[in-house]
Amino acid sequence: MDISIRRIFQLCAVLIVIAAIYRAGNTGFETASAGESALWDTIHLLIAPLARVYLAMFGSPATAILLAGGLVMAGILMALWFVFLKVRPMLSRLDRLASDCARAPVQFGRGEDLDRVLGPSFLGPDWRAWQAAADSGVRPSAYITLASLERSGLRLGLMQAMPNYFVGLGLVMTFLGLIAGLYFASQGMRTADMIEARAALVHLLNSATFKFLTSVAGISMSLIVSLVFRISVQSLSLRLTLLCDRIEEATARSARTAEAPFASQADGQAVLAERIAQLIRSLDRLEETIVHRTTAERHAVGHANSGQPMPVS
Repeated sequence: MDISIRRIFQLCAVLIVIAAIYRAGNTGFETASAGESALWDTIHLLIAPLARVYLAMFGSPATAILLAGGLVMAGILMALWFVFLKVRPMLSRLDRLASDCARAPVQFGRGEDLDRVLGPSFLGPDWRAWQAAADSGVRPSAYITLASLERSGLRLGLMQAMPNYFVGLGLVMTFLGLIAGLYFASQGMRTADMIEARAALVHLLNSATFKFLTSVAGISMSLIVSLVFRISVQSLSLRLTLLCDRIEEATARSARTAEAPFASQADGQAVLAERIAQLIRSLDRLEETIVHRTTAERHAVGHANSGQPMPVS
């Protein structure tokens, strides 16, 4: 059960206990002792002023309008505060970090210089945690999450609970109005005077108006705040996904840049080996040509010395 619902039931239980004590103090018990009677009188003296203020406040139709308007105003102010003072600045910071991460490898030339962008930022602890576990193949989105924004003061938990609080306030005021309405109705049923009965009926209708107005206001503000929260969380999640993608792209680009000299060196060694092989083949062909010509010249000299004509090949 949600904590706000538990508080509502606890408050209702306290009100019921107070009403029972107040009722017992008015009627008393048939076999109450002198000490118990003094205790009830003391409790009655303490509760009676609060009860009179409570009944007078809930019996006025202006109270329903003011409290319902207060709930509406509180919901609107809460939504504006969250959107303009929390969400929009955070979106701007995430956009700036994503842009800096996209330029970091080109600007500084080394992947380690992402630390200059993310290290001093509010995402620094999560960035360092991901760096420590990057060799295991974990993506940045496993560490840079909405919880990171919550730790930076975004108050997502508070806004997520606010719809329940608005519903809870509306229900509490509904129960308070119901208690006052039942009291006014019971007072009207006890009298034989039509004027007093009519006044009690008016009080009952005023308390019912209070009850329904506050319930409608609380539920309406709960829906509005919940909608604002979901839209804001969706926008923040998209920005976090974009930032994590930029981090992965920058890290991959830096890794390719770091491997480029080794790849160039390996390519140069392969070219050199191919050139050496070509040179060896050329030397072999040259050696074969020299040997062939030397052999032909020796045969020509031998035939000349013997007086025989040299065979035509």
